[in-house]
Amino acid sequence: MEYKVGSRVFDRAEITGATLQFNDGDAPVFTAQVAAGEEGKYLIDSEQWSELDENGNKVKWCSSNKYDNPQDESQLLKTFEAGKTYYYSVRIILSMMTVDSFTEKMPVIINGESFPVTNTQPISGDYMTVYATNIKSMTLPSRQVPEDIKTIDVTNATLTYHAGDAPKATAALSGENATKYKIVYEYWEEMEKQSDGTVVPVRFWYSDAAENAKLADSKKITAFKEGKNYMYCIKLEAVDGNFFADVDTGLTMTLNGETVDASKITVDEGCDSLYAMELKTMQPTVAQSTYKFLEGENVSWSQGGNGTLRFRVNGEISKFTGVKVDGTLVSADNYTAQSGSTIITLKSGYLKDLSVGTHKITVIYTDGECSADFEIKRATGGTTTETTTEGGKSSSEAATATTTATATTESTTATNAPKTGDDSNPLVWIVLLAAACGGMAVVVRYKSKYLEKKM
Repeated sequence: MEYKVGSRVFDRAEITGATLQFNDGDAPVFTAQVAAGEEGKYLIDSEQWSELDENGNKVKWCSSNKYDNPQDESQLLKTFEAGKTYYYSVRIILSMMTVDSFTEKMPVIINGESFPVTNTQPISGDYMTVYATNIKSMTLPSRQVPEDIKTIDVTNATLTYHAGDAPKATAALSGENATKYKIVYEYWEEMEKQSDGTVVPVRFWYSDAAENAKLADSKKITAFKEGKNYMYCIKLEAVDGNFFADVDTGLTMTLNGETVDASKITVDEGCDSLYAMELKTMQPTVAQSTYKFLEGENVSWSQGGNGTLRFRVNGEISKFTGVKVDGTLVSADNYTAQSGSTIITLKSGYLKDLSVGTHKITVIYTDGECSADFEIKRATGGTTTETTTEGGKSSSEAATATTTATATTESTTATNAPKTGDDSNPLVWIVLLAAACGGMAVVVRYKSKYLEKKM
């Protein structure tokens, strides 16, 4: 192909922002624009959506250029319909028709997707317009026939909590009708008895964040409290044009496999929303701790050492919150905590400040705690030791281990001051005395022999 006119020849065209997906009942909209960096080269003359018959002829269509729209109003595509296929076209023209040209074969790039186009309609031998006709198709899913929902199955709802637990959304839908409705929100109400004997909700929690945000802070349930009464409810909503049957016409519901009393179910007048109230009444209890020490019960540490004390508890590190010794919270810089299950190591600097005697360490979790004893021993002689129990031993075994197995952490010889009084070792003096006497005997014997020779 010889291009008779044109100082520039463009071998591609790119547009972005085209709306290529619609839903049933949507009207066509045209939002495409020339891609960044391509402005000034070409323009979008029109976008068009068409419905075609089996022979590829247009049945209905709608264009962004009103001059391309059908004169017969009945052929104007006004809304997309479920179950039908529609085709997208775009016409692109040069900004400077008397100067520039397109190539005969070139890609048209739409929202990043490339479509090859062959230009077949040159004017005066120059390719000034790109016709990308029926280049992209869209098929809308067939519309479901609305049905009345007669069975509702809600599973996996969390209905039991301990005091201090926060509410959580876990409910799911099951059964043959699960795709016909959805959970709008689960919710809990804190019930309180009034002076007149009535019981009314005073605080709330919704699994839907927007609904929860409508509540004043004083009206929100952030954690369940011991001794309070709570009631579980749920709101459901039909989708895709389906609707709930009425309880009187056979609607049934199960929650976690148990049949819900029909009197607790309310369907609104439009039959598209359902409220199930008072499905579960609960009074939280205090969680019973199942935490225990795997290592470290009755461990001991001697004053003057630089060693540490190590404890291991069966709790998850993700639930660990802190350590107490003798009921006082220990600063985090005085110990380390690491997984496996939870390994707590008290640092030597902290241990040096503890008094001689038995102490109690408590490892705290979000849902419980456990405690064990350990001992600080007075330093003796010139050697300091740290005694540790062997991993996995019971308290009685650990107590035995402390008397039979020790790990030396630091050994120092006292050189700054002499030992006197009760601190002296009698055996040492006996050995020294014997050595002295032996020496004197050698001297006396040597002297006797010397005198004998001299005489």
